Amino acid sequence: MVYDINVDDVIIRAACKIGFNYAAKILGAPMVRRAGFDAARRFVRYGEAPVRIATVQQRSILVGDGAESARIHACGLGWDSGYLVVVVSLFNEITYGLRLCAAEPHDYSTARHFFNTLNRTISEAGIAS
Repeated sequence: MVYDINVDDVIIRAACKIGFNYAAKILGAPMVRRAGFDAARRFVRYGEAPVRIATVQQRSILVGDGAESARIHACGLGWDSGYLVVVVSLFNEITYGLRLCAAEPHDYSTARHFFNTLNRTISEAGIAS
């Protein structure tokens, strides 16, 4: 079965809000209240962004046997080109990214979690080297 989905700014912001809340859970609310997170917060709350800080891609984030057919959700924190980013993948089909703040790899912890929609479990994902 194939679905045609129109991913507009409202959907992108909603997915990024999930990611921002995930970051708050992992890093702590006082951390994401810092001024460095203001641009991401303004985008999530009001749709305002001085530069492009959110991305969307139709692709699987999993690898290996059965990866393409797995219908899980995933959230992760990590670094990309000098920024702390959060990634949200819904049904392992569409992946959203939000640049949270400028950061170095030693500034924040990384995290990755899978959310199994069938058995309603959350598991920490291993981080490949």
